[in-house]
Amino acid sequence: MISMARLNSHTLTPSWFSPTVFTLTMPAPVFNGDTLYAESTVLEKRASKSRPTQGIVTVATRAWKQDGTTVMTFKRSVLVPKRP
Repeated sequence: MISMARLNSHTLTPSWFSPTVFTLTMPAPVFNGDTLYAESTVLEKRASKSRPTQGIVTVATRAWKQDGTTVMTFKRSVLVPKRP
C-alpha cells in the first residue's frame, strides 16, 4: 500500500518505492465510493542472467475509475518463475 504521506508529487521515481518500479503517475484523485479498474500489458520478457529458473517481465499498468478517468499508471519489472 502506498502511504499518502509519501505522495507529495504527481510523479514518483523508484528511489523510495521499489527497485523494480520505473515510473508512477497519479494524474487524477480517487474518492470514497469510486470504483477502480486496472489492466496490465506485458512490454518485455527476458531470462534472468543470475537465476536460470526465473525470468524478468516488464509490465505497464493503468488504473481508471468508473467514468474512464485514468487515476494511476506505472511501469515495473517483476521476477517470475519460468515454465518447466
